[in-house]
Amino acid sequence: MEFILSKVALCMCGVVLMAVAVSVIDNTGDDMEEDGMMELSETIARILDEFWHSGLDSMVLPESTVPYPGCTVTVRDNLVSVGHDGTSWDSVTEYPGYLTIGFGMYQEVTRRTSRRS
Repeated sequence: MEFILSKVALCMCGVVLMAVAVSVIDNTGDDMEEDGMMELSETIARILDEFWHSGLDSMVLPESTVPYPGCTVTVRDNLVSVGHDGTSWDSVTEYPGYLTIGFGMYQEVTRRTSRRS
């Protein structure tokens, strides 16, 4: 009987350890996505700032700007927002224009910030 109880206790400890390991791995993946999306937002803001100060009339943000389906990049009111799964990562930019880019799309960025200018 003691042998069976020790095996049951060992199995329970194994289940608890596996649950802890899965939790840690899941949180690590979330942290990596969080860091990647924030970095994407900051990178796009830097690109737009460089464009705004360059004196160029236009540039193109390529299809690879948005990394996967369901992800969008919106720029408005001097703010770059990268959205995915209901979460948004924001960075400030000096570019005053408005644009939205989805997965697989490219976007021409111009100095014109409204239809009237």
